[in-house]
Amino acid sequence: HQPQLQLPASWDMVEPAIPMPPCGVRWCCNPFLVALFVIPGIAGHLLGTSGTLVKVLGWLLAAALMRLMLAGVVYFAVQDGVRVAAAACRSVKPDLVIGFSWGGCVGAWGAAQQQWTIPTILLAPTVNAVMR
Repeated sequence: HQPQLQLPASWDMVEPAIPMPPCGVRWCCNPFLVALFVIPGIAGHLLGTSGTLVKVLGWLLAAALMRLMLAGVVYFAVQDGVRVAAAACRSVKPDLVIGFSWGGCVGAWGAAQQQWTIPTILLAPTVNAVMR
């Protein structure tokens, strides 16, 4: 005889507004985003009259800085999602947190940072893609 799973007659679902970039407007407040667009302009201006070797090295440095800023854009977006999810967990006090794709990434980071101690199910989280 196997035990029967008792499910409630109804479920209360709460879905906090955690937009995946570039959706929503909060990501526009990302300080790394400004740097991502400013670096090429500054590099072009400063390297415009330089010799060839300096130009090549300058553009390589600008590309490396842009890659770091892009990582900062993603990190900021994930941390904003964790902040929103943690606030929802504090106010709603759910029995279970479920995250899929971007929400799974946010759930993984939030649980890892111990923003909540609620059981968390991650479905196809984008953790590997975000960590590149």
